[in-house]
Amino acid sequence: MVQFLLDENVANGDLPVEVAVRSRAFKVLELFLQRGWDINQPMGRNEPSVLSIPLCTSDKEMVMWLLDHGANPNSRCDWDFTPTSYAMLAAPLETIDALFERGANPLCGQLLHYAVLRDTSDALEVVCKIVEKGAPINEIKYEKELETYIERKPFGLGTPLHRAAEFGKKDVVEYLLKMGADSLKLDSKGRTPRYWAEKEGFTDVARVLEEAEHQINLFLKVNTAANLYARCLPNSTEVWVLCHFTQTTERDSNYMLFPYAAGALSAAEMHQFQPYTLTWTVWDSYANFVNTTFKSLNQRHFRTIPSLRYAQLPDKHQFFNGIWNISTHPAHTVVNNQSGLTD
Repeated sequence: MVQFLLDENVANGDLPVEVAVRSRAFKVLELFLQRGWDINQPMGRNEPSVLSIPLCTSDKEMVMWLLDHGANPNSRCDWDFTPTSYAMLAAPLETIDALFERGANPLCGQLLHYAVLRDTSDALEVVCKIVEKGAPINEIKYEKELETYIERKPFGLGTPLHRAAEFGKKDVVEYLLKMGADSLKLDSKGRTPRYWAEKEGFTDVARVLEEAEHQINLFLKVNTAANLYARCLPNSTEVWVLCHFTQTTERDSNYMLFPYAAGALSAAEMHQFQPYTLTWTVWDSYANFVNTTFKSLNQRHFRTIPSLRYAQLPDKHQFFNGIWNISTHPAHTVVNNQSGLTD
């Protein structure tokens, strides 16, 4: 019957593909393909292709059938919105893995923005997977899609951290911060992630973000001092960054450690220390010390930082009353965070 209707051009080119997908009419879809149906045609201006439908209904058989017949997990509509974007919201992990095996691109479809909205028990696992595959952490949604950004800007466009904070996803917020999310970045309405957490009453999330903001402010101080101090150093030197933490939770949250290394690395890179060794040391209230040495300017991705090891700080290194100090080793020249001067 369907073949007869197609032969009679009853549909006049407007094939009911969405109905066929929802009805799991595989043979009908085969006929549509034979008639030239573009399997990657968007369903609407802001709706990607029909591959999105079974991803929303967890119909893996239909997902695989469409993929086997040419469906592209990166096919988009006018917006940067793809079938894989839909998968981030609710599709099973094995289906998400299948999409990546078939070419899903973590840079297409604003995937992390949708993954943080996932309301399932494996939400954090999906977020981790997308970040590990290279999805940008600090991009404002649609910031690289000018027309869409302008269209959606009045409704509030932020980073994945903004949305995770707004929906009270503490575990996701903590993970994103650990991976380098900027807690001070403003959304299109000029709001920080903490603003949204407080607005929605997620006080525990707001506290996490407030502490992260505090750490960024310290990083800015360290980075500024490191750059000033680096001007006085020879081309071959060892730079020590000594960071004093007073709370056990700060010590235990490794993401708190990364910005300090980043600050000293940027100073060393700016002034082209070749060769150089950077060592950063973190001290907590229990007198434990964490030492990590970088041998190359090229090691910039702190998510792959070598395993930290605990050790005692050498006696010849002295702490001042400030929160942080920067000194050379073995010399004792120090930039103090209160004066900003070297001595």
